Amino acid sequence: MGFLKNLSDTEKTAAIQALGDERRQQLIRGTYHGANVAGMDLDEAMHLTGADFTVRKETIQTTSGELIGSHVAGVNASTGKPLSVVGAGFGFVDHSQAIAPIRPILDRGDAYLQAIDMRDEGARFEAYATLGFSQVERAGLDRADALCHTLRVSNAHDGSSQLTLGVSIRRLICDNGMGFNELAVQERTRHSSKVQERMPDFGSSVLEALTAAESATETFQALADSAMASAEFVEFANALLIAERGEVKTERGERRRESDLTDLLGLFESGAGNLGQDRYDALNAVTEWLTPRREAYADASKYARAYYTNETGTRARTRSRALRMLTA
Repeated sequence: MGFLKNLSDTEKTAAIQALGDERRQQLIRGTYHGANVAGMDLDEAMHLTGADFTVRKETIQTTSGELIGSHVAGVNASTGKPLSVVGAGFGFVDHSQAIAPIRPILDRGDAYLQAIDMRDEGARFEAYATLGFSQVERAGLDRADALCHTLRVSNAHDGSSQLTLGVSIRRLICDNGMGFNELAVQERTRHSSKVQERMPDFGSSVLEALTAAESATETFQALADSAMASAEFVEFANALLIAERGEVKTERGERRRESDLTDLLGLFESGAGNLGQDRYDALNAVTEWLTPRREAYADASKYARAYYTNETGTRARTRSRALRMLTA
């Protein structure tokens, strides 16, 4: 049940083989977007993708020579190209600084760099590393119910997002994954004027993320060991919908609730990898119901962004509520 790096060689080989070659390739294609840097060390990958530049802050002036004190420009010091115009109080963090917290676990082999994505002339940056795999033991499946734990760092020089470090979990048996980050395994830091003072605290949170990734599998195993019949699931799903939306007051609301209950029950009983027999199936049903539909996104990278964008949004809060209800 633990991470593959903690298993014996025989157990590790068996767990990986249980995924199958095709499924492993689907994992790589579906989870990561950006430049493939698997097998490279961090410095090599950052240089190859051009993410190792520093940001220079420059003042802005009008064509008549008047200084604009309220805003500054962020400039790529390597190319001289402007990246953004942001408020004067914006604190720039170089991409190399943003990814620095994961360097120790990459260097000692506890995580493996997979992809680096740079957009908008380098103003936006995301890096992905695989922490490892774990398994939930289940009766009735012809292959392992394996999970992939992904560490993700994102940074933006254009003010579009905060500096973020977090762990995501993808269930390999289905396309949509286990879903969204819990707040406990994600750290966010604003690009304020004092952001550099907070960087040491940001870096220490990677150890918390590693611990949370391992404990998440223990939670999933406990759910898998707790039986749940279809009738009990319907009661749970109905309670979840009421908690999220309140009591139904209109005929239209009743139709929507019934439709949602039908969809959730179908996912519980026959969703990808689900058996309709325990609380792990219930959590997977809610997760798949909430996850953005892959077929709605023609571009794989847009789907990946939609998937990650909702890690701490409304969908994440709904899933967190479901997890609390199932573990109560």
